[in-house]
Amino acid sequence: MKNFNLNIEFQGGANYNEEKIQIDFFNKAISNIKDSKPSMIEIGSNDCFYSILFNKSFDSNCINICAEVSENLLQLGMKNVKNNNCSNFYFKYARVGNLFDEKSIENDKKLYGNLSNERLKLIDVLNEFNLQKISIIHMDVQGSELEILEEILLDNIKFDYIFISTHNSIATINIHEKCLSLIEKMNSKILFENPTRGGLGDGLIVAKN
Repeated sequence: MKNFNLNIEFQGGANYNEEKIQIDFFNKAISNIKDSKPSMIEIGSNDCFYSILFNKSFDSNCINICAEVSENLLQLGMKNVKNNNCSNFYFKYARVGNLFDEKSIENDKKLYGNLSNERLKLIDVLNEFNLQKISIIHMDVQGSELEILEEILLDNIKFDYIFISTHNSIATINIHEKCLSLIEKMNSKILFENPTRGGLGDGLIVAKN
């Protein structure tokens, strides 16, 4: 982890020291994946920290698909992937739903750059890469959590593990509780949930299908 961390540049000063609980569960999930060709979709991939960790764990014998709405953060993630000599990475400059407080994000051009208007559906990604199941879905989508979970439920998308950063602080509804309700409808087992322990003020839900 130390050498890996040296090759990562973080957005906004964030780093893995803020997300020790999530990283612990993420490493446990990786150790339990037995797929011959593991796959991961990271939605809101940002600096690609978790995707790179996944890729390194399988010596690039895997598929990493990263979706990011921010032009600048997409470039940051691509740079980190290159610096870590990872292969089998595929990037999507797209959004999966509406962002809360999108106007203030749009105004922060220095950090985010332009925001993509292209919409991405998970089922289209699975079809593009001929995936019947995703080993890990990881999302940090600044308020689009419910839209993605509803899509997963509606399209019956199969996965082994799902990691969700929840954002109650920027919403008028209790996103964390609504995410838990949707996860339960998938008959998934919740391994961890806390509305404030995801790192940098986010909540965290970890579930296994």
